[in-house]
Amino acid sequence: MGKPVNPMSSSRTQAIQEINRLTILKENIEAEMEGHRGRLEAEQSTMTSSLLTLDGFPRDDIDILAVRHARVRLLELRNDLKSIMNQIEEALHQALPPPSSPPPASSSSTPMDVDASSSSQPFALVKSVDEKGPAGAAGLQPQDQIVLFGKVDASNHDNLKALAALVGASEGSPISIQVLRDGQVKTLSMVPRSGWGGRGLIGTHIVPV
Repeated sequence: MGKPVNPMSSSRTQAIQEINRLTILKENIEAEMEGHRGRLEAEQSTMTSSLLTLDGFPRDDIDILAVRHARVRLLELRNDLKSIMNQIEEALHQALPPPSSPPPASSSSTPMDVDASSSSQPFALVKSVDEKGPAGAAGLQPQDQIVLFGKVDASNHDNLKALAALVGASEGSPISIQVLRDGQVKTLSMVPRSGWGGRGLIGTHIVPV
């Protein structure tokens, strides 16, 4: 007889797969939006700039049809992106259940001693950090042991797949991170973003422990 399938584990796996699919759609939408923004910039136009001269005639220094098309598509894509982000958020709730116990309370800058009552268990190790990236800006350091990454913890990280999915779905939004460093738990806040000058959205190499 085969090994029984854990319905909860299967549900989480499906949710993470859905997050990955939606994240690809999100990136495609953002790429298309960037292209249309570039078109408007090339025409020296914005979403609200006038297409008429001061005399009320169509401007002859821009491609009016191209500008109108770019504006319409940007509005459509903004709505599509909002819908995708809502779907990602819903999938995250399914993939990342709340931690089994409350994380240690601490401020963003005040460390706390780890005692026997703490249930925080490191599940990932920071191997390297690009100081120019979001991880470096957040204060993440090599050899930090991650105990909580948003809602991802030792019970639900799925070999870091859930962490990667959360990063991909959180571009531009802060993620609270708790790390174990020199026997103390510290709470950091990191905002994943592209275009910072390096690879990935956070600029760090993380491995499971």
